[in-house]
Formats: sequence, structure tokens, C-alpha cells
Amino acid sequence: MKVTTGSDHVLKARKTLLELLMADHPSPCARQTNSGDCELEKHAESAGASESRFPKRKVSRGKDDSSLAIAVDHDACNSL
Repeated sequence: MKVTTGSDHVLKARKTLLELLMADHPSPCARQTNSGDCELEKHAESAGASESRFPKRKVSRGKDDSSLAIAVDHDACNSL
């Protein structure tokens, strides 16, 4: 099997995904502001997706512990 990860198609899909994630991410987040090491913002910048063409989320999603296996704090990047 041959896997190509640097094709135009893959890079475009990766950029779109990063734009969607950045639309749901405070930017700069507290982690980026305080320590400069937010991996999401670093990847978005390198892909040219720092500014999302998708609208920013205006309402917090908060914590989601509806799954027995996974708990997610959607506001985790708002503080360290």
C-alpha cells in the first residue's frame, strides 16, 4: 500500500479541518498567551489556517461527560 500524506488533496483537507477546529478555539488561547505552546495554533499557523473562514462559536460548549469512556472539556484551552 502506498500512502501519500503531502498531496494537494490531503493538504487542502487538513487545512479545512484546522479551520473548523480554530473556529471552535479561542485564539490566542490562554495556553498560547502564557507559554506559547498551543499545538493546535502552531499547526493551524503552519497550514495557513490561523484565520478560519467559518464563524466562531459564540456559546461555550463546556464539559461533556456523556460517554462512559471519554470526558471532554471544550473550554480547557481557556485556562492552563
